[in-house]
Amino acid sequence: MTTTPQPAPTRLPRYRRVQRVPLHLTARDIQILKTVKDFRLLTSAHIQALANGSDQQILRRLQKLFHAGYLHRVTPRVSPNGGSTKMVYAVTNKGLAQLQKEGLIAEPSKTDCNENNRSLHDLSIDQDRVYGPTPFAKDQLMNDIV
Repeated sequence: MTTTPQPAPTRLPRYRRVQRVPLHLTARDIQILKTVKDFRLLTSAHIQALANGSDQQILRRLQKLFHAGYLHRVTPRVSPNGGSTKMVYAVTNKGLAQLQKEGLIAEPSKTDCNENNRSLHDLSIDQDRVYGPTPFAKDQLMNDIV
């Protein structure tokens, strides 16, 4: 009996959504969406620090939430040392609609999901909110961003 070789699994693209990614929203997914909405922008490291569950499982859920259209990945940044930085996430209109359906937010503002309203300044403020205003917060931010 011979076995047919299975094709190697293909990786999902990082910044382009793929259609037909199966997703059943869980309570943790809703918690992640609400947290990202509350902070406006969060890196994957911030979300791992704030959400319940293992870091790897959270990263897998973030990937599925992105490909299902609930989260947006902000344009990639490049580290000064080369390589990529942590993913930065924001909630999409679809994510806001789901939060509204769940009764977690009122009618969202028209500018809540406007990509032009997202900046590294928002991310640096969120850094203080996640880790607290500590003397090493700026160093931690640079490590998370880089």
